[in-house]
Amino acid sequence: MKVDYPIVAGVITNWVDFEEILRKCFVSDLQCDPTRIPVFLLVGNFVGQSDVLKLLDLLLGQFKVPLARVIREYEALIGALNLKDALCVFLGDSGYEIVPVVDGSAWKHAMHRVPLGGQNISAYLGTLLREEGLGSFETRSERRALEDMKRLGEVAGPEEDLNANQEKLEYIQSDGTPLAIPKRTLKQCNEVLFKPELIGLESTLNLPEKMLDSLKRSPEKAQEEMAKHIVLCGGVGETPGFKERLLADLKSLHPKITFNLHPQDNNQHLLWQAASRLAANNKLNWSIKRK
Repeated sequence: MKVDYPIVAGVITNWVDFEEILRKCFVSDLQCDPTRIPVFLLVGNFVGQSDVLKLLDLLLGQFKVPLARVIREYEALIGALNLKDALCVFLGDSGYEIVPVVDGSAWKHAMHRVPLGGQNISAYLGTLLREEGLGSFETRSERRALEDMKRLGEVAGPEEDLNANQEKLEYIQSDGTPLAIPKRTLKQCNEVLFKPELIGLESTLNLPEKMLDSLKRSPEKAQEEMAKHIVLCGGVGETPGFKERLLADLKSLHPKITFNLHPQDNNQHLLWQAASRLAANNKLNWSIKRK
């Protein structure tokens, strides 16, 4: 059996399969008639305008929805959080994206998308555990276990000596047997976003430096306000110690700027909460109508 993914890194690569997924969503999952409901469409930050128009054509033409509204991920965030100038950071499984927002719009030439994310953290954890002689971690079930294991970890402080910690955490495997994982290993795998050279990537791809680069490429008059409103979105940002380490590294790179993370309860589901809040807004401007 072959499994195909019509969406890769937020970009639709197979429109025929994607149409079938939409049809299943309407008919099987939502059990609704698409010709009777407005559709709120959330698209990725780097999706091209031609693909946006193609999506609208699919919804309005093929599925005959009465109304459609297209909004990009960063727009959903700043709209729900009522921000105009911000630095939005999307921490995904396949990579991270940085979108500087100035006066409500993305500053496009300062945006970054880097293929460094949760998958790399999991893979590096597997490498470290193999080096410890704790398993091969090559089967699908073992790789899934790595996803659970990494959630036990924390992000180390900027000056923390990982080798000084000899404690271990117990992880119960699917067959019921315990696995003692060194705490230093669980912290080491979370260094990937801050030290990508650990997995053979360029050190300049580290998250704090890319964030600072986006900030410096943005209009100078907006930089101070953007630095005060850094919005993290994604499960990686929920790792204990991540926010503190990120702020520490940013301040180390540029001591003269005041960096602050915009307060929010749940980074992992923030985007979907923001989108649902906007979709439920009675004052939402539905910009596309089927004639």
